[in-house]
Amino acid sequence: PVSKPWVISVPERLSRCGMMGIRYAVCQPFEDVRTMSPEEFVDSLVNAVGLRYAVCGFNFRFGYKGAGDPSRLSLCL
Repeated sequence: PVSKPWVISVPERLSRCGMMGIRYAVCQPFEDVRTMSPEEFVDSLVNAVGLRYAVCGFNFRFGYKGAGDPSRLSLCL
């Protein structure tokens, strides 16, 4: 069977986050961050909102060409 990607709108995603008790979210257009290195991406969040903690799934990727993974995220914070 072919699986369908689970894609929901930003308003729906934010609504679900709110139902889980998440009070703040940062939404950035992909075009604004797509060429950032993993370190630049995390630095932009630290500088913008004072990010100190992050939660992600085991297969989370970030930074240019998906160069960052959960272990690298912990090194950036």
